Amino acid sequence: MIEGEIAAVHMGTLAMVSALAQGLHRLHGSSTD
Repeated sequence: MIEGEIAAVHMGTLAMVSALAQGLHRLHGSSTD
């Protein structure tokens, strides 16, 4: 694999994890608000 491809996949994974974390955080936050 090319380093650029690895970086792209890594960034994509981080973005997905970040979006999931924000979604879960939002769910918990709405229940406590």
